[in-house]
Amino acid sequence: MHTAHLPVRRVIIDSAQLAPYECWALLFIYLAYPEPSTSERTLQEVFSALCHVHLSMRERTDEAWAIQPQFIKPVYAFLDPRVVNRALRTFDRRLRDRMVAARMAIAFLKEISASVAFKRPKSVKRLSLNKLSEFVVSDLKDVEPGNIEQRIWRTSLPVIHLAVALALLIDAAERDAKPRFLIEVAPACVPGLIVTAQQINPMLLSSPRLRLRPEQLIALEYS
Repeated sequence: MHTAHLPVRRVIIDSAQLAPYECWALLFIYLAYPEPSTSERTLQEVFSALCHVHLSMRERTDEAWAIQPQFIKPVYAFLDPRVVNRALRTFDRRLRDRMVAARMAIAFLKEISASVAFKRPKSVKRLSLNKLSEFVVSDLKDVEPGNIEQRIWRTSLPVIHLAVALALLIDAAERDAKPRFLIEVAPACVPGLIVTAQQINPMLLSSPRLRLRPEQLIALEYS
C-alpha cells in the first residue's frame, strides 16, 4: 500500500535581506516556535523582542559600537519593556524545553556515533524515552515525568537537529570558559549552527530507536 508523505518544511535564513541579529532572531523563533499554527502576531512580537535584547546587550557591552551611527530599525530600539518581558517569558520556557529535548536526543545519538560530543548519562541504564524523561525531570519544575514525552519531546521534533546543534555549541562554549549568554545570542553563530544542524539531521534519521521521518524535521538553509 502506498503511503503519502508530507513535504519537508524549509526555512531559509536570507542574510542579504536581514541584518545579522535579525538572522539570529529568526532562527531562534523557529527553534522556540516550530509549530506552523503559531500566530503571526506572536512570532512578530517575539522576533522584535529578541532583536531588542540583542541591541540592548550590545549597547551595554560594546562602547565603540554604541557611540557610532548605526543602521537599526527604531521599532526594535524603542519596544515597550512590557512587550519584551511578556514575549521573553514564553520564549525562555520554550527554549528550555528545546534544550531538554536536545539532551535526550544526544543520548540516542551516542548509540550510533563514536563522537565524544554525544554523551549518554551514566545514570540511564536502559535507553528509552521513559528513562530519559525521568533523567531530565530535575531540570523542570512545572512538568511531570509522564508529560515530558508529549509536551517537550514531541513538540521539539521539528527542530530537534537545531536544538542538538545549539546544545553542543553551548557545551563547547562553557568548556572554553566563554560567557554562555553571549554565545547563545551571537549572530555570528547562525551559519555554524545551521551547518551543524544539517550534519546532525541524517544522524537522527538513521537512529533505529527514534524512527524519525524526513518530513518531521524542518530543513534549514542559510544564504
